[in-house]
Amino acid sequence: MNSTGTATFFLSTGRCGTQWICKALSAVYSDVAVITHEPTQFGYSPRKYLRATDVNALLNERVVALHLQNVKDLLDGNKIYIETGWPCYVAAPLLIDQLGTQCNFVHLVRNPVKVALSLATHNIYKREDLAASAAISPLDEGVVQKDLADKWSTMTEYEKTLFWWTEINLYALELRKEHPANKFFFLRYEDIFSSPDDQLLKALIQFIGLEYRPALEQLKVKNVDKYRFHMTPVDWKLIFKYPKTCALAKELGYDLDDLHGAELSGRYYGGTSHPV
Repeated sequence: MNSTGTATFFLSTGRCGTQWICKALSAVYSDVAVITHEPTQFGYSPRKYLRATDVNALLNERVVALHLQNVKDLLDGNKIYIETGWPCYVAAPLLIDQLGTQCNFVHLVRNPVKVALSLATHNIYKREDLAASAAISPLDEGVVQKDLADKWSTMTEYEKTLFWWTEINLYALELRKEHPANKFFFLRYEDIFSSPDDQLLKALIQFIGLEYRPALEQLKVKNVDKYRFHMTPVDWKLIFKYPKTCALAKELGYDLDDLHGAELSGRYYGGTSHPV
């Protein structure tokens, strides 16, 4: 492919601020880039194609084949393409195979307890639209946490979403190791909104291939989450039953002992509002 266009895909679990990122980038850069959020919905079919032996197998899904061709056309036209939706993680090997080094990734993470609680408020593992294709489980061929298969039927929604967080982030780290020719940018949700200056956003924008515009910083105070729900209270400390999750949280820079039950209760069980 002889063009200078680039495509940046966000690898995330969802509930990490991708809606804000999409809205903010669209507001500031729509004149120079094409920015999307979950353009294929669940068309990437994680349950079926995660770690598929044949990286091209995903092209059998018409919505993915058409979408990938659209991305190629944009790159051929020297455009910058940005995809922020979480389901694309499973397509990374195909994207690299088809787009080569024009394909870059942002590994976006957030505290596992908050992600899991937020996902649990959406009843991820009880939704029919997700169960068939997107709600990965230890029973699926492509996952690594198969040791949880025997416990799966007795695990709470919160514990299952901890599995979700762990599985996707382990895969993102795996992809970075296996594809050194492609550029990866590690980004923590918390750092976007807690940074006192705009250096982190500047670095992200530079990585994507855009010129930083100060208007982006002003949008950090705007909450654009369209889907805020509450749930029956659970014991967030159940995370300590899962050593892989705790180890990964530490590796990604999270101190689980620093969490406060009152804050979690206020946001996820009803009460005061916190950014999501």
